[in-house]
Amino acid sequence: IHLYSKWRTPNGSFHPVYDQYVKQYSLYHEIGHLVGFGKRTLLGRKEKHNNKEWMEVHKLPDCFISTYSQTNSVEDFAESFSSYRFNAMGLKFSCPEKYEYMRTKIYDEQEFLSEADCK
Repeated sequence: IHLYSKWRTPNGSFHPVYDQYVKQYSLYHEIGHLVGFGKRTLLGRKEKHNNKEWMEVHKLPDCFISTYSQTNSVEDFAESFSSYRFNAMGLKFSCPEKYEYMRTKIYDEQEFLSEADCK
């Protein structure tokens, strides 16, 4: 996992832009890359972000949670992975197909739609 932006200022305090939510989301995005590539590749199976089903969902027009997710299928997977956990309602509203993919294929039906779901 590569973190390119400094989270601390030169005096040691946290940079105000990188609040706790941004840190969690960013790290979870990077973990999404590991899930997408992860052990599946090592076991000789297709990556979860490069299989036919994900590619069909990725190519849906106007179905992106962020501008960055439009970069390619790998970044779209990582952004959708993070959004499912930290902005589930946003993902469900903006792209229900990606929400369902994450819910059924990645998160084993676990949902994070309420605060209680996130504990």
